[in-house]
Amino acid sequence: ATIYALLQVCMEQIVQRLGVSRDNSKKLLLLLTVFLGVIIGMQSIGQLSFRDLLAITPLIIVLYFYLSYFRQA
Repeated sequence: ATIYALLQVCMEQIVQRLGVSRDNSKKLLLLLTVFLGVIIGMQSIGQLSFRDLLAITPLIIVLYFYLSYFRQA
């Protein structure tokens, strides 16, 4: 919940400055929260490596575009 709240404050600033739509910002906020939660969880059990970051990051990006595309269609 703390990660979500902190990211929400940052996202509000980004939305104001870049003019990103509210729907897309909410999706991005949710995906960033999940991403950071997974990263923190893996790090806390000692299973986080650089290869894990390289695998998870593109998956989150693809998921964001996938969700954005189907929301508009």
